[in-house]
Amino acid sequence: MLITFHRINRCGYYTHGAKQPSFGSTTDLLDQLQQWSNGKLLGDTKLAEASNGGELPPVYLFGINKQDGCSLITTWNEVPATKGGKISSVAASAQVGHAQVVLNNVKQGTIPGYPTYFWAIPNKDVIATLRFGQVATGQTGFQEYCEHFLTTQSKYAVQLPKDDEDDEDTITVYGYREKQNQAPSTNVHPRFRTSLFFKPGMHADIIKRADEIRHVHRRVDLELKVKEKRASWQKALTWMSLGVPNAPPKVAKLRSSLSMTLTQREVKAIIKEWDDNGGSEHDDFGFRFTGDSTIHWLAGSRAAGEFMIEVMRDGATGQIDGRHLLTQVMNMKNTLLKLLA
Repeated sequence: MLITFHRINRCGYYTHGAKQPSFGSTTDLLDQLQQWSNGKLLGDTKLAEASNGGELPPVYLFGINKQDGCSLITTWNEVPATKGGKISSVAASAQVGHAQVVLNNVKQGTIPGYPTYFWAIPNKDVIATLRFGQVATGQTGFQEYCEHFLTTQSKYAVQLPKDDEDDEDTITVYGYREKQNQAPSTNVHPRFRTSLFFKPGMHADIIKRADEIRHVHRRVDLELKVKEKRASWQKALTWMSLGVPNAPPKVAKLRSSLSMTLTQREVKAIIKEWDDNGGSEHDDFGFRFTGDSTIHWLAGSRAAGEFMIEVMRDGATGQIDGRHLLTQVMNMKNTLLKLLA
């Protein structure tokens, strides 16, 4: 099992600029998700179509299990099918350049896709992705799903009655209120935001050794899909005196290294800016100390690890049993939480 922890930065309803919610919490969100989904058909748990330009597939709530204040949330991520209700596949034994795409029928009434698993520990404001061989964590889709739920389905959302011209799936929210006897407010906004959890001790060591720093490294991976990102990429190229190519790639991989010295205050400022921007391995700073060839990347301090764990799978489908998985994870809770130290 590969586990990666994420910090829950926002969960609830916030006024503009506020760091603490006016109301709502992670525990409250998970309780409402469980109550809302109880007895629902899985197909009715989809809250939005594909988003982010079609890159994020529709997400469904597969199940929620709870134990001792923690939750195991399983989501189902839909795989796109053709208009004819077929999904594409190729034979692994096919020769490169001669492979043929095969369209397999999707059984009527089923949703092709794959599961993703999340372990939530509300009293620590963290959530962990759990992977068992699959590449995708589903983290971004899960984050959007939770925010969609807070936006439209939470008990705090005040929905307006449908007009005759509205589609069946149309939902119009007037505002949000903590209690039923209150007037709905349009000054609070639903938020569910997470970021990778990084161990503060490693950053503190870099700050402590600031006078030993001799090189600062920078790596940025930018997807050139929106104007703001393209502008940032072009500015970075200008700063590095590389100019702007005529046909930019879909992903710009920027790498630079500067020989320089820094004060503790300057190192703190770099770490704070990096953390405020979401702290990512795709937008990272690295430091080399005197007499040390190792690059100490800020993202290298993320709380992640690999563990052996027993899971119970369905014999026909291989689907992992969520209740059993949560029990196994909770048995290892103290060991797993050491990753946060």
